[in-house]
Amino acid sequence: MVFDETLDLALVNMNFYEIDKLNSYQLLSDRIVFCVSPEHSLAKEKEVSLEMLKDENLILYNTDSVLNTTLYSRFEGAGIKPNVIMHASQLFTIRNFISNHLGGAFLYSSLMKNLPGLIGIPVAPAIRQEIGLVWKKGKYVNDSVEKYIAFVQEMNPELFTPS
Repeated sequence: MVFDETLDLALVNMNFYEIDKLNSYQLLSDRIVFCVSPEHSLAKEKEVSLEMLKDENLILYNTDSVLNTTLYSRFEGAGIKPNVIMHASQLFTIRNFISNHLGGAFLYSSLMKNLPGLIGIPVAPAIRQEIGLVWKKGKYVNDSVEKYIAFVQEMNPELFTPS
């Protein structure tokens, strides 16, 4: 939507976009974890591989999510067909499925602080996703957008990594 100028600015998963064609600021880099209930057979593992998850019931974000694209690519590269039982867009729904022992889900590690009672196990090899602001190169940026970018930079200077 930034490319076709529907949006002036967007908060995006930067692993998906052609970042070299956009102005961007990376806000954070987050590791993907596999989330399970404390009673799950994998809950005590220090990390999990995709091979360890080949027979697990998986809950994924909506089908158009960048994270899913990454995960499907990794599973395909490992020669594994994931057992996806549901796609969901709501953390509440995902959390309830996990809490009721219906499956596990791949989530950003930073979300774990908002999901008490769930265990986040790092995936190995690590899967990282970068989140940031993007806007179109060579396009006039109006005063409101400039002020917003400056405000976010000023409030979170340690987060910004110009790209």
